[in-house]
Amino acid sequence: MKKAALSTSQSFQHRASAPRAFALTPSADKALTSAASSSTTLVRSTVAVSAPAPSAISPKPEPPQLNWPRKQVSPPMTADPDKDLTDISLVDAVAGNNIDAVKALIKADVDLRPANWYDTPVLVTAAAQGYAEIVQMLVSARANVNNGYESLPLGSAAERGHLGIVRLLLSAGAYLNAEDVNGRTALMAAAAAGQLAVVRFLVEKGALVTSTDADETALSLAAKGGHQAVYAFLHQKITPVVAPQPPVVPQQRPMSVMAELIDSGAKALSELLSAAESDAALDADSE
Repeated sequence: MKKAALSTSQSFQHRASAPRAFALTPSADKALTSAASSSTTLVRSTVAVSAPAPSAISPKPEPPQLNWPRKQVSPPMTADPDKDLTDISLVDAVAGNNIDAVKALIKADVDLRPANWYDTPVLVTAAAQGYAEIVQMLVSARANVNNGYESLPLGSAAERGHLGIVRLLLSAGAYLNAEDVNGRTALMAAAAAGQLAVVRFLVEKGALVTSTDADETALSLAAKGGHQAVYAFLHQKITPVVAPQPPVVPQQRPMSVMAELIDSGAKALSELLSAAESDAALDADSE
């Protein structure tokens, strides 16, 4: 824009100073010169206004800040210390391995027995799932270690190979050879599942290897399940190896014994002869 304005000023000056091909009157020439001078002054003032000095330039304004509502981030869920843990049922707490809830319910003296006689006791659930800490809490709260319908706590733990819980239940008074509703013992359940470590432990504790369940034994259940190691162990316990006995050698009687026998035989014969002679004498007198 500045360059264009200067060109316009130069154009007016050129016109005023250039030789003319025609003659102007003095008044016209003076007017033309005055107009050129005014145009130059106007252009210069215009350039000064439209092109300010660098120090006079105002800084670029910042874009307006939009105060949009920020997204609220939920804090991580933590346990509420003020929440009443007894709102949850004991069955759900045990099934979910909620140790704090089980502890609170036991402290609140909740009934540990199942609602119905055919329901699964919570101790059976904890033993089957391997929740050792909950089993310990329930046993300490005097839960019945021999209560169950379809399965017992000891059999449930033995079937799933929870050896630590098996030890705990036996130490709490669980019956070693107790049978569930189907007549199956803990040893039979462990053998059917191939739990060799539990089978060894139960046999060492005195479990009956020959117990039957619908004509099934621990040995036959191990064979049906294809558990070769368990079968071999139980087979050895059923048919132990008997050490051969030395042959019996008849002992010879000593000579003193033989002499006594001869003397007793001779004495008996003498008595018989004497009796015969007496009978013969009596017969002769009678005649």
